Amino acid sequence: MNEMRVAVLGGGVSGLAAAYFLVRKKERVPFLRVDVYERAPRLGGVVETHVADGAIVERGPDAFFARDEKIFSVLRELGLEDELVAQNPEAGPTYVYHRGRLLPLPPGTEMGVPRRLLSMVRTPLLSPAGKLRAALDFVLPPLDAPGDVSVGEFFRRRFGDEVVEALIEPLVGTVYGAEADVLSLDTLFPAYRDLERRYRSVLLGLRRSSRPSVRGETKSASRAPGAGRFLTLRSGLEELVRRLARALPPDAVHLQTGVEALAWEDGLWKLVLSTGETVSAFVVVSTLPAWELARLLRGMGREDGAALLEEIPYSSTANVAFRFASPPLLGFSGAAILVPPRERRVVSSVSFTSRKWPHTVPPGESLVRVFVDRRSVERYTADAELREAVEEDLARLLGNLPPVRSALVSRFDRSLALYTVGHKERLARIRTYFANLGLPLVVRGAVFTGVGIPDCLTGGERAADEALEHLAALAKRA
Repeated sequence: MNEMRVAVLGGGVSGLAAAYFLVRKKERVPFLRVDVYERAPRLGGVVETHVADGAIVERGPDAFFARDEKIFSVLRELGLEDELVAQNPEAGPTYVYHRGRLLPLPPGTEMGVPRRLLSMVRTPLLSPAGKLRAALDFVLPPLDAPGDVSVGEFFRRRFGDEVVEALIEPLVGTVYGAEADVLSLDTLFPAYRDLERRYRSVLLGLRRSSRPSVRGETKSASRAPGAGRFLTLRSGLEELVRRLARALPPDAVHLQTGVEALAWEDGLWKLVLSTGETVSAFVVVSTLPAWELARLLRGMGREDGAALLEEIPYSSTANVAFRFASPPLLGFSGAAILVPPRERRVVSSVSFTSRKWPHTVPPGESLVRVFVDRRSVERYTADAELREAVEEDLARLLGNLPPVRSALVSRFDRSLALYTVGHKERLARIRTYFANLGLPLVVRGAVFTGVGIPDCLTGGERAADEALEHLAALAKRA
């Protein structure tokens, strides 16, 4: 029998994970061939590590949250277990820039959601009136209205404006790239709605139930060392990309090779590549952004499917990594600073990387990554202008800065899918659409599975399993 090719579109972590698990489970389809097509000159997508003069600078994510054993089993298979480094527990607290002052985030806060009443009472981030308003959560009735609501709307109703603006907005906006008033509660915080329904009060529910996670899972203790903590890889997260790629056949990866057109003809996929070549595949696995897959569907005449995918908004992101030729900045002892959008500054957050991960710079130096407010990403289109604006704003936050040894600007255009209100319903319509097509096309990627590295690995394995099911069905019909 001829080779049965699976074409994986996209060489980010999701695409590489799909290819990796396909190869690992190859015994289910002996004639399997896997090809990964990536338009960029490198693999990894937003996962990119810059190494220079003893410094390790992540241009995209710098860590992942280890929820369960699954991520560790994959890392062990790839020989990366000894590379794991946990975040320094003495890095210091997270601060919020609030009305011209840097104030610590209350302890026991998860993604801005207050978990301990006492810490909320003590925090200077809330006024006495704001604290009294937050306490109304104990007596307010639950909202029985059906349908999704925004994160901001839900928590404003439970705790009031001050809690949202001072605690929830800075964290949620930094992680998910949009304001709390447009982000989907049912996608990001479904467990809190369940607490409201079951216990009437979110705070009472938190005290009486196991802790709900951001994406609605219940975080249970894991036997895996490092579970429940933020972890990174000693040589940089791009090492994960290299190990995944190394586990594939030597001719499986095609860089600088995008897919320009896609067609289903005579029981096979036809892929027109940017190199001018046309290849055939039995199954296509897409881990492309929704807007890029929409372009391919439109080329197939599938306007309805393209329109569904284009309902998912995306945002561009940018950050500037400053390497200071000095020890940690004097006068500040935190791990991070969050800047609420209402402050309307260039900076949206600051991560003191060398405090969290001391191994990233030589002794006597500091590494600070500054994330840019999305309005400033659009305003400053030249890297030199962006770097200057960020450095000036950072100095206004912290005072005089030490000498800058180097600065690295990183931009990722249309890279972050926004989980806005109605996101789950949109995804359900998209899944139904592709299921009704009846074609061997698997659609995955961060927009469907989540943005974290563990989410991408899990989603990649599910994509591989779906692709193998399609191949098994095709083999039976052959």
